[in-house]
Amino acid sequence: HLGLQSLWCDETATLSRVSGNFTYLLNSLWGQGFPPGWYAALWAWLQFLQYTLHIPPGMATTSVYLRTLGAILGSLNVAAAYFLGRQFMSPRTALLVMLLVAVNPFLIYYSRDLKMYPALYLMVTLNMALFLRWQNGRHWIWAPLYILSGIGLIGFDLLGWFLIPVQLIFLIFKRRHRALDAPIWIFSVAVMAACTAGWYKFHSAWLDRAV
Repeated sequence: HLGLQSLWCDETATLSRVSGNFTYLLNSLWGQGFPPGWYAALWAWLQFLQYTLHIPPGMATTSVYLRTLGAILGSLNVAAAYFLGRQFMSPRTALLVMLLVAVNPFLIYYSRDLKMYPALYLMVTLNMALFLRWQNGRHWIWAPLYILSGIGLIGFDLLGWFLIPVQLIFLIFKRRHRALDAPIWIFSVAVMAACTAGWYKFHSAWLDRAV
């Protein structure tokens, strides 16, 4: 039922931001407080619909086609929930977590929205799953994947920063301490902070207003 409800005011503003070229997209976010990740993904999705699938612009910008991206990300979150659950649960219990995510009305509702929420929930789930997989495993390949998911996390919505204190507490109280765990985690957080600060420094006037 992606087209059951018309676009509401925030969705209309989102559509306006992604309807021009990429420079227009970045300029439209000036001073808005939004990181560019979701809008860049939606802009790329719109380009894919129009220039790869050859869907007419008037049809590609309808609620059904635009909301499909969020619906796909919301569906992927179901699989990501199983991956997260397997880090500290049995396969059967992880399947239960997967089921609860699949039928959660809150998550379903926001997966039908043209905002960044389905992307945020997916990246929260993936980032925490990769963090635990890195901490519980022996292969360092999970660490760079965790860093990439962290960049994506704060690139979609800065609310993702709430995970950082949770992960810090885990690192402090974990039983097995490996020499490189804390430095890699600190480096990851520094990269995320640099991305956030860089975006706000060059694409908003927050520093000037603060001074």
